Amino acid sequence: MHEVNNNNKAQESSKKRVSIGVLLTNARNAAALSQAHIAEQINLPKRIIQALETDDFDNLPESTYIRGYLRNYARVVGINDEGLVKLYVDQHYSEPVVEPSRRSKQSYDPAILWSTTAVLSILVGLVITWWVDSNQVVEQGVEFVVNEVVVDSKNVDMPQAAKDKKSATDDSNESITQITQDSSATTLSDEPSNEIGHSANNVEVITADQQQAMEEESRNPTLVTSVDGAQVLTVTYVEKSWTEIRDADSNTLMQGLIEPGVVRNLSGKPPFEIFLGNAPGVVIEVNGLYFDHSQYSRSNRTARFQVSSGTLN
Repeated sequence: MHEVNNNNKAQESSKKRVSIGVLLTNARNAAALSQAHIAEQINLPKRIIQALETDDFDNLPESTYIRGYLRNYARVVGINDEGLVKLYVDQHYSEPVVEPSRRSKQSYDPAILWSTTAVLSILVGLVITWWVDSNQVVEQGVEFVVNEVVVDSKNVDMPQAAKDKKSATDDSNESITQITQDSSATTLSDEPSNEIGHSANNVEVITADQQQAMEEESRNPTLVTSVDGAQVLTVTYVEKSWTEIRDADSNTLMQGLIEPGVVRNLSGKPPFEIFLGNAPGVVIEVNGLYFDHSQYSRSNRTARFQVSSGTLN
């Protein structure tokens, strides 16, 4: 058991000994590039490049932005970007080992237990007594209603004038019913039979494949993939975020709640109007160049900004 713990500690210490900044600096020197050149290539201030090469992650924005910085830096100098991001996560987001808390044994006074049991028993008895009394009151009310005398209207003698009036009314109702039935039969027989088939032919039948396509279209956000004279806008989702993107012609390129792991390539006429509901969870690139939108993020993690070729310089 001690050997396993020692091995884990050795692996953790070896990960911490690897400096991300040294890896980036060595890769940059091997490619014969300067910090200014790297900053220009990935559209970042030089101070951020210096912070990355000195492992000064505390003075950088949130972790989502740092991952984007590392990924774009690695692509410029030609090293594995995924491996570099994984090394950063392992070094700065390792889960601490939480020791189980020890619960102290509590002593209970027998007198308190007995008194509590007695009070509960009394309460239960009172509830049962109240319930029995309530049921007796309800049963007595039901018996009183059942024992009332119900007068049957059929057995009551009616005056002779009322009987004659009722008989005349019944005969009139029978005549009206007969006339209505004859009129309905005549109307049905005069209608052409082909109108029924004509109405049936107008019913639109939706197949299962069409229904599935309609459901998928309603779940996916609106996406326009080609507009004349367009620039390419790449949107990568590290976390879930609501997104609204429109181009200069007010074409809606994307709108909806996007899940993490989705990458969308959009094209349209700049400048792009962009609103993000979770700005730190979204990475944006224009024509392959990283666009840093951290300066537009608000305290509630939303951001609204424009992206054009001029903002990349």
